[in-house]
Amino acid sequence: MKKVTGIGISVLLVLFSLISCQKAEKGAAPGKTEDILKLLPAEVNAVIFLDMTRVMKAEIVNKSIADSKDYQKYQEFMEKTGIDPQQDLYAIAVGMKDMQNSENAMVVVNLKYEIEKIKAYMMEKAEEEGKTVQEEDYNGVPILFEDSEDMAMAPLDSAHIALGNGPEGVKAIIDVFQKKADNCLSNKAITDLLDKTNKSAMAWGGVAIPPEEKEKMLSGNPMLQGLESMTAMAFYFDYKNANIEAEIKVLSDDASKNKQIADFLNGLKSFGSMAAAEKPEIGELVDKISITSSEDYVKVYANIPEALIQKLSAEEKPEEDIH
Repeated sequence: MKKVTGIGISVLLVLFSLISCQKAEKGAAPGKTEDILKLLPAEVNAVIFLDMTRVMKAEIVNKSIADSKDYQKYQEFMEKTGIDPQQDLYAIAVGMKDMQNSENAMVVVNLKYEIEKIKAYMMEKAEEEGKTVQEEDYNGVPILFEDSEDMAMAPLDSAHIALGNGPEGVKAIIDVFQKKADNCLSNKAITDLLDKTNKSAMAWGGVAIPPEEKEKMLSGNPMLQGLESMTAMAFYFDYKNANIEAEIKVLSDDASKNKQIADFLNGLKSFGSMAAAEKPEIGELVDKISITSSEDYVKVYANIPEALIQKLSAEEKPEEDIH
């Protein structure tokens, strides 16, 4: 449980592996997006929001769960905790101070759960691993973790839990929850950035790039030097009508640099198109990607049929896996 890294069966298991003995009833309803984001601290430079109600019900996700090597663990988790992620997991909001260091991620999960079942499952898993769960009280809220560098968690109320890589990130969320610190929506740079993306998508977010972080990102990488004018990125990913839709905007106020970057990326795209003679599916994929620029941003947009992705994935598998 060293890092909060992504969404998948293993992560869903981790999300509920540590939880406290606070009283809670399984009756919580999905929260409003704004209310969930308001639990992230103001000092974050990146925000990612996942509408898990839609994510977990998407056909492509259902298939991934059923085909996963961890499917048996997934079923065990549901049986012992009483939580069905496809029904009881509503949303996840992630805040980060530094996108190059995932260890500072702070996460708020909006879900429905029964605490006694969760506690029993937690103790069982800790015992199997020969570990013990430590508890630290912070302003009346219990924070639980196995080690100070492991993922820590704390219950905020009957519908939200806070997660972080170590207790400090969780404490920052608790401070916001208890109105002792400002939330990320009080940060105008973040709210302006999030207004530039599609907040009705399954997953969306934005990354503000402070000058010092940009310098670290570009340092020693000549391929990225054209990006010195960028100030932020806004993005979203969606799945509807059996199509995967994605958009990434690199925000910059230098129109000439934006055009230069778009021309460079379109040049790379043309190289990909050359592979179409050998594999037509690659050509189809490249054709689904558009790269444009404006005075304010460079935009990469894709709308890719799921059938095309499945076709490409099948071709990459060894022959014995297909038959």
